[in-house]
Amino acid sequence: MARCQTVRRETVALGEIAVPVEWKTGVRNFRVRIRGDGSVFATAPAGASRKAAERFLLAKEGWIREKRAAIPPSSSLSPFACGALVLEGRRLPFAARPGKKTLLTVTEEGAVLLYRGDAEAALDRALAARLASRATPLFAFWEERTGLRASGVSIRKMSSRWGSCTVGSGRIRLSLSLSREPDRLLSYVILHELAHLRYPDHGENFRAFLTAFLPDWQLLRRELGRGAG
Repeated sequence: MARCQTVRRETVALGEIAVPVEWKTGVRNFRVRIRGDGSVFATAPAGASRKAAERFLLAKEGWIREKRAAIPPSSSLSPFACGALVLEGRRLPFAARPGKKTLLTVTEEGAVLLYRGDAEAALDRALAARLASRATPLFAFWEERTGLRASGVSIRKMSSRWGSCTVGSGRIRLSLSLSREPDRLLSYVILHELAHLRYPDHGENFRAFLTAFLPDWQLLRRELGRGAG
């Protein structure tokens, strides 16, 4: 029997739940799995469309949420957890264990979290710091080109958006979930939120502005699976 091969990988969002999907040869049906740490992973036939994968996961959303809710909190990251971490467009082997200080180490082979105190909170802080370091040069890039500048940037958990902007204050907030996405998608969200400093709605002028600076923004938006704020 021929070995299954992965032909592409994408992330599909179910609200705040990011689901990595792998399209594989030799796979006839869609499948979804939930690991002990609550992470969700799906496989799809190589010839299936993204829309078909989205419809499958949407139909399974109730079951996914029910199973995740049934996972005891103690089975999360403490005192030691192994599983997978979706980070910057990649699905990496992941391990977490107590340490003297919180430290997230990422290599091509995987990710290891050393933490003190609450493991989930430590992971959130580590991911937020890593996301902030990625976002800083991207903000500088788009601010220089557009002439628009945020008065401040923060990272927080969001249930239904990739980002948001308060026009009056000029402050921009990015979703912690963007830690899972590659730089090209993070870059799009940053430009999207900066554009709101000039165009508060999503009207024709807003769309024309995005097209002028990032002609393929609509493809990137679809890849994210849900719109920015």
